[in-house]
Amino acid sequence: MLSLALALFIACGGAPAAPATPPEVAVAPPPAQVHPKPSPEVLAEGKRVYEAYCQACHQADGTGMNGMLGANFKADKTRLAKDDATLIESITKGKTGTIGVMPPWGETLTSEEVTAVLGYLRDTYGD
Repeated sequence: MLSLALALFIACGGAPAAPATPPEVAVAPPPAQVHPKPSPEVLAEGKRVYEAYCQACHQADGTGMNGMLGANFKADKTRLAKDDATLIESITKGKTGTIGVMPPWGETLTSEEVTAVLGYLRDTYGD
């Protein structure tokens, strides 16, 4: 009987195959942030805010002042690649510890103006 079982075992291919190891699953990088294009009204408000409060340091073309004052949004794409919360905090609380100190605009600008200027920055100088 044992020999019959052994014969069947060998005839059927021997020991059962080990379960197949699942293939390596590539982990995709997080998706790029998608920022919907602001409405024409929001862009106009953002441009007004930018011209009134931001342009003196960041310049009309978004290049800053030769690294002396104001971030260069055109040459340094990492500036606007940050998430909205980080950029809104920079606008409202300001930035210290840089060559030029960005003042906090949180008590000057409404939340709608901050959102509008961020939309304008991303639309005008972002990718």
